[in-house]
Amino acid sequence: MEQKLEGNDENIKERILGIALFGRDANYATGDDPVVRVQAKEVRRRLEAYRSDLPNDVEVLIDLPTGSYVPAFSLRESSPLNPLHDYAGIHPLVDVPDTHAATPGGRPVFDDEQTTPSEKPGGLNGNSGSSFVGHGGLSPLITTLVLVLVAALSIGFLAWMHSRNPYDGALRKFWGPILESPKPAVISLGRTIAYAPNESLYGEFRKSHPNAYRDRLDEYLDVLSFDKDATIHWSDLRPLVNIGPAFGGVRAGMRISSLMTGMRKPFVVRFGSESSFVELRDSPAIIVGSMNTRWTNSLEGGLHFAIHDLSSDQYVEEARSKRTWRAGPTSQGWVDYGLITREVVAPTGQFLVKFAGVGDAGTEAAGELLTNADLLSSAVKRLPRDWEHKNVQLLVEFNVIDGKAGPPKLVDTYVW
Repeated sequence: MEQKLEGNDENIKERILGIALFGRDANYATGDDPVVRVQAKEVRRRLEAYRSDLPNDVEVLIDLPTGSYVPAFSLRESSPLNPLHDYAGIHPLVDVPDTHAATPGGRPVFDDEQTTPSEKPGGLNGNSGSSFVGHGGLSPLITTLVLVLVAALSIGFLAWMHSRNPYDGALRKFWGPILESPKPAVISLGRTIAYAPNESLYGEFRKSHPNAYRDRLDEYLDVLSFDKDATIHWSDLRPLVNIGPAFGGVRAGMRISSLMTGMRKPFVVRFGSESSFVELRDSPAIIVGSMNTRWTNSLEGGLHFAIHDLSSDQYVEEARSKRTWRAGPTSQGWVDYGLITREVVAPTGQFLVKFAGVGDAGTEAAGELLTNADLLSSAVKRLPRDWEHKNVQLLVEFNVIDGKAGPPKLVDTYVW
């Protein structure tokens, strides 16, 4: 805001903001680090919320246009400071107009030239409905009042933004221990192994289906569909060890990364065996997905709720009662379950959050719950008053329609 008021629009760039406001290095890659874009989106959301409930005495509006980080100012149409507020259909431009008007033909009109009011495209006699341009632009008094109001509104708006910090409340309580740690957070995502056809298998398929593919790209993107009685040998397949987690896990990891960025918490991302017990023993961790690594799975031992992910069956089980919750079809789509475990001091000796779904959509939905202030606030209402100082497990249910999970329903909790 200060740079805009001083006329330094060229200083309001993504890289400069990242360095000045978020402590990034001078050569940091803006394409890989979205901190400025994420915060700009949040500012636009708060501005929209602020404008939806404006006090009557607010005269100046602030906007942050999409695709830009330069704030724009405009007078409220009902403002008595708006010289055109009494003229229907006339709206002021955001910027203060040039001090020289122009003739209808485009030639500038200087102060020593004589023009009649009807010749002036701006002002009260002009036909242009886009700006208030008199012979000398806005009067110095009005310009001064506008700038004073902009400065006052800017201070008030920043104070309002601070008072409505989206990372306060339930989010701050849930993630508090990870934010207080001096170590960067470790976000650990699973890395599964899959198998793909070898070139020899594609060759056999092309012989029996000569017009199935136009080129190699089709082979890569389309499903290879042999006849149901075709025989495939183990030698026809090759392992893929770097395909990463499923879509739900990826999206959940992106949400957690965005949250950590918004909270200004440094973090690293690890896939599968890239994260070691030694690293998690030294840093707070967030484990995404149930099938991560053998030793991260072992961290669930002895917990009240646990996900059992077998080749033929996946379900959540309560240890004492042996009650189970399974994903399955419904009249409208599919029901899935997510399990969230938060340990203030885990077996690693550090703060640990692990969340996963019985299905892929459950993992994504659990990640959304943990990063959405409203959803998380609603979920923790059933917890005891001092829950933020305790270990917590949340079992939530999601209805999945067309592959997308709906709002979470809290099924059960356990606090110790």
